[in-house]
Amino acid sequence: MIINHKLYTCPPPPRKRIESLYLLKAIASFFVVCIHTHLMGKSLLMFIIGIGTPCFLAITGYLLYSADREREIEKCLKWAKKSFWLAFVCNVIYAIPCIYTDPYAYLSPSVWFKTLFVSGSDICYVLWYLTALWQGLLIFALLRKYVPRVIYILPLLYILIYLMRNSGSFLVPFIIDIGIDRNSILTTLPFLTIGYFIHMYQGVLVKFKYLKVIYMLTIVVAFIECLVYTKVFHYYSCLFNFTTLPLIVMSMLLCIKNPDYKLPILNEIGKKHSANIYYFHILLALYVWDLNIIKPVQAVLVWVSAIPLSMLFEYISRRIKNHFVKVVA
Repeated sequence: MIINHKLYTCPPPPRKRIESLYLLKAIASFFVVCIHTHLMGKSLLMFIIGIGTPCFLAITGYLLYSADREREIEKCLKWAKKSFWLAFVCNVIYAIPCIYTDPYAYLSPSVWFKTLFVSGSDICYVLWYLTALWQGLLIFALLRKYVPRVIYILPLLYILIYLMRNSGSFLVPFIIDIGIDRNSILTTLPFLTIGYFIHMYQGVLVKFKYLKVIYMLTIVVAFIECLVYTKVFHYYSCLFNFTTLPLIVMSMLLCIKNPDYKLPILNEIGKKHSANIYYFHILLALYVWDLNIIKPVQAVLVWVSAIPLSMLFEYISRRIKNHFVKVVA
């Protein structure tokens, strides 16, 4: 395969803020909450809610691209550092209520080492994302600097994710440890690079005609695929299907083609709170909204109440940061 390295050096077009991507982040945050909570009629949404976490990663990859190798590497290192410390803070917050029930487990150095540097999921399973993110960004930076051609094959890792997510199903008769797919190599890198390439080639991609029609057809195919899983093969998860990747690509292309489309409240949530909703919704699901009577709308209640929690977290973070700045000064 011949790769045009001029694509890496040509100056990018003037950057314009894509408001619709913030809307996509808000929707993706709700999908993530749906995955981990209860919602009436949730089974009808399973064909699409699986794009939640991959959308976050793809948007990160999209923002990473700048057609400047040094600038991209700098971003990777900066974002990796931020993700690592955020992973540490979030795990501390989740560990506090658990220490009383099992202090040996949640104060164990080995658990913390594995959480921060290996799987990221031992204290709170949804925080695997942050550990995988900083690992994936560092790996991407190394590849971008020394072997940039390898980046072109990283999306193919999605095939392994699919096979491992569906271990034990009709496609994979042998058993694979499903925990392996939650690491930087097999989860973060494919979606990061998908977003990266969408930005690189967006000038060509957005010229495709009938994007909305193709998107609707993709949704129909995704629904049929999920229906086959649940009705024929009795496999309920329907996350990381064959159609998950096309849904992510089409969702992002529609956002890029309609950069000014926004819904004021949702856009603000996507811009300021979607990430924190991802990190902290389990606290609310476990300790606030864990009542049988609200199960039909638990996802909605958790998602909405996570917004003021995000505001509180941001306020406390700013106060602590300003305090340390004054101390250092």
